[in-house]
Amino acid sequence: MTSTTLQIDENLFVLLLDFSLNLLYFLKSSLFYALRLKLSPYKIRLVR
Repeated sequence: MTSTTLQIDENLFVLLLDFSLNLLYFLKSSLFYALRLKLSPYKIRLVR
């Protein structure tokens, strides 16, 4: 019984790790995208 619960815990941990990594990647990319959108007018102004 303990071995099966341990196996489930390991699977859950791996799933949570994968989910958190995907979430971090998504947040990072969206943050960079928002920064790029915010900074693009300033860049255009600087170029002109």
